[in-house]
Amino acid sequence: MATPYHGETSPRGGCPGPVPGGDEASQGLDVYEQMVDSFANRAKAWRRRGSVVKEEVILLVEDNPDDELLTRRALEENNLCNELVVVHDGEQALDYLFGTGSYEGRDTSVMPQVILLDLGLPKVDGLEVLERVRSDERTRRLPVVVLTSSPEEQDRVES
Repeated sequence: MATPYHGETSPRGGCPGPVPGGDEASQGLDVYEQMVDSFANRAKAWRRRGSVVKEEVILLVEDNPDDELLTRRALEENNLCNELVVVHDGEQALDYLFGTGSYEGRDTSVMPQVILLDLGLPKVDGLEVLERVRSDERTRRLPVVVLTSSPEEQDRVES
């Protein structure tokens, strides 16, 4: 995985100095971190109940490399050993879930344990991905955690 930062130099990895984009970007990262940490804490509780096993997949749908890195770190810090499948746009997410496009031939009887879904995605936005997931019998019961740094209240309400 190519990362835009080396060592502990990400905006949330201990890098001294301001986060690029000023206070608004910093607040967005803080909110995103809180959401990822909340998911990681819930996943630890699932593990204590015996619900999380190594073979189960977490699908991360995230186009921002910094947010992908934050998510990976949160999962690592919470000792989650699940395979993490990362796709970078809504079209790839749908292809993965339904075994089409570049994921044609994937065993679609094996679904991710949870989907971590960003709303602001290229090609197909996160809300449309969520609608497709909820409208298909094969995926409607999959847990979806919506992650967004959008300050728009409407985005959160719609999800």
